Amino acid sequence: METKNKPNKFINIFNDNQFSPDDAAKGLFLFIVFSTIISYTFEVVATLNVNVNFWSYFFTVIIDISFVLSVWIVAKSRNKNFIPNLKVENKINIIQVVLALVIAGVSIFAFSGITNLFMEFLGATGYRSNASSIVVSSFGRYILYTVLICVLPAICEEILFRGLIFTGLKKVNFTFGVIGSAFLFMLMHQNPDQTVHQFLLGILLALAFNYTNSIWMPMLIHFFNNFIAVTYSFIAYGDSDPNAVVTTVEISLFEYLLFAIITLAIGVALLYFIFKLLNNINIKKVNDNKLQIVDENQFAPVVLQTDSPDYITTNNNQAVQNIVDFENVETAEEVDNQIYRETISSKMRPENRLSKTGIIMLVFSIGYMGVMWFLSYLMGLLI
Repeated sequence: METKNKPNKFINIFNDNQFSPDDAAKGLFLFIVFSTIISYTFEVVATLNVNVNFWSYFFTVIIDISFVLSVWIVAKSRNKNFIPNLKVENKINIIQVVLALVIAGVSIFAFSGITNLFMEFLGATGYRSNASSIVVSSFGRYILYTVLICVLPAICEEILFRGLIFTGLKKVNFTFGVIGSAFLFMLMHQNPDQTVHQFLLGILLALAFNYTNSIWMPMLIHFFNNFIAVTYSFIAYGDSDPNAVVTTVEISLFEYLLFAIITLAIGVALLYFIFKLLNNINIKKVNDNKLQIVDENQFAPVVLQTDSPDYITTNNNQAVQNIVDFENVETAEEVDNQIYRETISSKMRPENRLSKTGIIMLVFSIGYMGVMWFLSYLMGLLI
């Protein structure tokens, strides 16, 4: 009996959008400008005789809006359609929603050990955390934090860092796009306590976006990651005294190291199999739907027949849209190789490389966020 082989590797079904590496640098630069203005405005407001809590929530929402505004300005300046380029229209199913929750939970477990180990190293330099812990002391605050900490950041930050920055930097090099977007995501939080977790989480979010071809997947993982933390705080501290003394247990550096190795090894193994399952689901969806793609210029849906060519190159030298028939692994591998060769040649195009202006904006953004991270570290030394 003839049987079909299952795919034995990750197969990329991601269709590049029209954002370039320069667009990624410009979007990040705009966000830094907006967030700096907003932060200094809040500092001025805080010195006045006003309700600081209300205004802190208000400016938090404004900063979240600035993530989206930065991407919108980049899209408008390039005469690009905002929504289709972000892949908002690409839906995910209930199984992928469940997998997003599982990925978030496993990642918290996997990264907890190495995060604690990193904090021990910082502590050895005299650093003490100066970040306020999430204390959800009532149900009303729980709902408020779910919106402000879980929903808005998951949507707005993913639009900038995965929808624009990852897809833009990815055209220089896939690894550069994944690692670069994760590094910038980490620096943006400007918090030494979150350095390791945010960097590793940023890698997962970029991979999730890449292997689902939908911005909803990283948004959901990001949401669940924050929601688990907020829910845990509510369960642990709800209706309790936020000033209560918490008993801690002294743990040796060796125990931190051992715990980090064990949790990271188990977590990475689990995440690998989860992503394999996610990859197989996406391949099945592509095969069932005959891979409906979006036209580069008009963004009109085009349903391809089984006799369609394996890939199409646009007349105006824009990104290649790969069209794959996954009926068997041989076909998938052959088309994957064709896409790889086409991708290599496309990287020689000027629009897929950082210009001098793009490099300047990117270097400035990294320098600014790096300085802010270092200042936060210095504040921790002075506590």
